[in-house]
Order: sequence, then C-alpha cells, then structure tokens
Amino acid sequence: MIDMVAFKALVTEAVREVVREELDRALGARRSLSKAELAAALGKSTATIDRHVRGGMPFAQEGARRTFDLDACRSWLRNPPSAPSTAGAPTKEQDDVLSQGVVKKSRTRKAA
Repeated sequence: MIDMVAFKALVTEAVREVVREELDRALGARRSLSKAELAAALGKSTATIDRHVRGGMPFAQEGARRTFDLDACRSWLRNPPSAPSTAGAPTKEQDDVLSQGVVKKSRTRKAA
C-alpha cells in the first residue's frame, strides 16, 4: 500500500524543484528578485518570506523596495540561525503604528 501523505510530499517537492529550475533558467543572470518572485522561486508564500526576513534572511533595500538574491536566500535557508535574536527587536505594541503613543490601561475589579 502506498503512503499517500508521503507520496504527496515527494510529488510536491519534485514539482517545486522543477519550478525552481525553470525560474532559474528563465531569469538567467538576473538574481535580484522581488518578494513575490522569491516566494515563487522557493515555493513559499510571501508571508513566509516576511517571516524569514524578520529571522535574518538577507535582502537589499532599493528605495522603498526590498530585493532578494536567490542564491543568498537559498544558502540562508539551508543554514538559518538556530534562534532568531529578539534583542533590540520591537515588541508587537512598538511595531504597531496605531498603538504608538497610546497608554494601555488595565481594569481592576473593586471588592464587593
């Protein structure tokens, strides 16, 4: 009996590899990719790319646009940092533009 879950995983990875190779061939010497192009080349979502960037994936900033080197990103994915550093990273409250300058109050219950 064939393990369908394992079979599906093998077929998915094989298709992703073919897509990666075709993208590499189509892009030729151009290695600077947009986030959407990188996501397609790696077979991942753009949300996953954002998560990897927060984890330290290399990118270049060109104006307001981030670009990615496919080879550098693949290398980073093969050997990502073991634990992303949170030192100096903004907390969720600091990162949220709408909550900047807002002081959160907590409610306390009065004794009856």
